[in-house]
Amino acid sequence: MITVAYLQTSPLLGKNSKTLDLTNIMLKGILHADLIVLPELANSGYNFISKEQAVASAEDPSGSSFVEMLMKHARRLNANLVSGFNELAGDGLYNSALLVNKEGVAGCYRKTHLFMHERDFFLPGNEAPLVYDLGFVKLGMQICFDYMFPEFWQHMAMQGAQLIAHPSNLVTHYAWKVVPALALMNRIYVVTANRIGAENNLSFRGRSFLAHPDGAVKFKAPAKEAVASVFSIDPSIAMDKRVTLLNHVFNDRRTDLYDQLL
Repeated sequence: MITVAYLQTSPLLGKNSKTLDLTNIMLKGILHADLIVLPELANSGYNFISKEQAVASAEDPSGSSFVEMLMKHARRLNANLVSGFNELAGDGLYNSALLVNKEGVAGCYRKTHLFMHERDFFLPGNEAPLVYDLGFVKLGMQICFDYMFPEFWQHMAMQGAQLIAHPSNLVTHYAWKVVPALALMNRIYVVTANRIGAENNLSFRGRSFLAHPDGAVKFKAPAKEAVASVFSIDPSIAMDKRVTLLNHVFNDRRTDLYDQLL
């Protein structure tokens, strides 16, 4: 068994220093965890009114006070953290998820499927997500609207991922239907860490949750409260890809037919 947590926070748009302080306080409340997942764009807020505001709120991970704060908690807990991050990379901005351990940034995924006005601010990621072996679990990362596109999820599961960290800023109702189905179809755990609050008339829906490999939704947070939820999971369950004694989610695939269609 391993201990996993999500933080359901309310970043303050464009107020990175205050957001860091509030996130730091919430993380201090977690006394034990192997993996902690934070929401999408957890360092900066989400609903920017201009490209200039988005750029002003972005950070290079190598010099980020927010990343340094995450590293401090990684050292304190001997944990790994996945956080949404407004990433400045050269002249480009990316809606990213960072994997942070006590030594620094150990991995990065840049959101591939941009939602609504995100295209006005961010470049889409152009690399397939990696699977990271943390020793106690094999981890993949996706971000919010990526849940509508199942190909990467299956790719990571077939590469051995047992858990997908899913930082989110959900504003529709669909994820609570789709993400548990993705967990079931790939027999994996998914931790969706959503945010709360509102920015420029856009409201976020909270209700962060764990999706079990059997498709069940567990440990669902309230819709409007900032919370840290800590729970235990058994990663070995995600290694069993059978849905019945005679059916296997990967071995039963008819790729001889799918290739003709694609």
